[in-house]
Amino acid sequence: MRASLQGLVTLATIAGVLCLLLGWFGSLHPAFDSFSTFRLWFAAGVLVLLVPCFWTSRRVFMIAVLALLTSAILTLPHWPGLKRGWAVENAHIGKPRLRVLQANLLFSLDINRDGERIIRDAAADVLLLQEVSARNEPFLDRLADQYPHQVNCRASRFHSVAILSRLEFAPNTPIRCNDFGGLASAQIVFNNITAINVASFHARWPWPLNQHQQITALAGDFETLKGPTIVAGDFNATPWSHGPSRIGHLSGTQVPAG
Repeated sequence: MRASLQGLVTLATIAGVLCLLLGWFGSLHPAFDSFSTFRLWFAAGVLVLLVPCFWTSRRVFMIAVLALLTSAILTLPHWPGLKRGWAVENAHIGKPRLRVLQANLLFSLDINRDGERIIRDAAADVLLLQEVSARNEPFLDRLADQYPHQVNCRASRFHSVAILSRLEFAPNTPIRCNDFGGLASAQIVFNNITAINVASFHARWPWPLNQHQQITALAGDFETLKGPTIVAGDFNATPWSHGPSRIGHLSGTQVPAG
């Protein structure tokens, strides 16, 4: 009985270490990217198993410690405040700033007056929204006085992506809706001179579902976003996942920490 329990602890630790390591190879297969999504959970599991593993297999214990340390070091730059380019509140004092608010509205919810007040009080220049549905779509109409420039892709009665802007859309530039892909994009005029691409994106779930195929299908749309660009949305991923990195590469943007 004791030997079986020791073997079970060793096998569980090895399995946890493998799950941690596979998550670093998301570029090779979408399944590995799914492992990266649960990296913190796998790390917590291995951490719990370290104590009994110390008494069952010192070799596996050392491998597990090395895997945890390596994962921690490589993941650390993705935490808030530690990644190069992380926004600092006071870095642009005295300069014009574009305020963007991103929100998944959840298709099954109504947005009540309290929720509307919170968004209004945020005083963002641009709202990038996901899961706009027939149920919460009236909320967009109520915001028309503050955000008169709107794009609602209306992919279905259950979910859509939308862009609401206080600033005008740039003239003679396309407003794109990829209904199937969950992407809306437009150019806004900022500070009266600068055209900035803004895009609202809603990713599907990762493998075994088809997030990888969705990003592949949208590659051309992301590549058309030339110049200053902001892509925000519900990525159904972590900052260290391969999916957001692909989108950053395609659109010429940087994945923030957080």
